[in-house]
Amino acid sequence: MACGILGGSVSQGNVDVAYRAFGAFNRRDLSAFVALLSPDVVWEENPELPGLREVYCGRAEVREWFEDLLEIMESLRAEPEKITELSDDGSR
Repeated sequence: MACGILGGSVSQGNVDVAYRAFGAFNRRDLSAFVALLSPDVVWEENPELPGLREVYCGRAEVREWFEDLLEIMESLRAEPEKITELSDDGSR
């Protein structure tokens, strides 16, 4: 879910933002969740999930994704096992 979180690579600050995004997701706080995303976010979804598009562009469309997802899976919770800080080139 960290795709589109503000910033480019995942710095320690962005790791914190990712955990806040998971918290907002689990509280169903759509406004807090989308506020953590880059305005030009491109959100890619699993194409095998019925009722969802494969790509959502921008905060408004990600908000639609969130609403659509909750209609399909009301009790869904997302718990990260580990969020790792990456360097600018994507290495650990």
